[in-house]
Amino acid sequence: MYIKKHDNCRVCGGRLEPFLDLPLRHIEGAFLTSSNSVIPTRKESNKICLCTGECKLVQSDTEIPQDILYSSYFYRSNINEMMRKHLSELADKAKSYFQDDKNHTIIDIGGNTGFFLDQFNKKWKKINIDPSNVAQNCNSNITVINKCFPCEIPNVMSAEIISCIAAFYDFADPSLGMQKISQKLIRNGIIIIEFAYLVDILQKLAYDELVFEHLNHYSFSCFNYIIEKYGLKIFDCYRNSINGGSLQLWLCHSFFNDYDTPEGKERIRQIKVKEFNLELDRIEVYNQFRYDVEQHSHKLRV
Repeated sequence: MYIKKHDNCRVCGGRLEPFLDLPLRHIEGAFLTSSNSVIPTRKESNKICLCTGECKLVQSDTEIPQDILYSSYFYRSNINEMMRKHLSELADKAKSYFQDDKNHTIIDIGGNTGFFLDQFNKKWKKINIDPSNVAQNCNSNITVINKCFPCEIPNVMSAEIISCIAAFYDFADPSLGMQKISQKLIRNGIIIIEFAYLVDILQKLAYDELVFEHLNHYSFSCFNYIIEKYGLKIFDCYRNSINGGSLQLWLCHSFFNDYDTPEGKERIRQIKVKEFNLELDRIEVYNQFRYDVEQHSHKLRV
């Protein structure tokens, strides 16, 4: 139950080069309530770093114990109208890949209140893997595993859909997490991953995304580096305005080509080229981000 500090990358082991020091502060999202008067109040600082190794993952050097981090969690996915609409539309698209009358399984990692899973009917076996106190409020037709992923999933050998919406950046070991996800996916299964997009964080100066919970900040290229090791591929991708700007990725096994489309391939090509032109592998880009953050925070204080 102690804080961990990292000098090397969580994914490839490369040396971390810090570019932004964030000051001592409370854990974001822990609030006193009438039913919970004991919350984490300890202050901690952290540094945001660029991996100088192969993967170029932007990440925090500080890891708060997960049983502390999620013990007094405040976010609810079902109270925001924009998020409810987004998750409902996402579920409709996911279900369109499996329109037969067979029974199916969906695993939602970081499923929060279970609102996304609620969009699937009774022919779906629904699993919510979420370590927070919020998950206890799910409907009774959802099996809740109140742990951090990866973990054991009793009586579930495989799944048609595995989703991780606004949660993959919380993984302390992204490679192990993706390996376990790939092992649970059936032959024609799909994986849906959505996270706050590194490019939006940089371009919109969204340093409010750099909270303790968000250990990693992904570009398309860095995420793709991780999944290729486990026989997965991205067959489509979309940018949206959720959480200040997110990247939504649709994955399947690399040997499965039925989901490939010319439109999806073109979206993937364009995002690769745009990231290449942004020079996301260069520390100078992040040093400029630090300068802009310092200037902006100074304006807020005066």
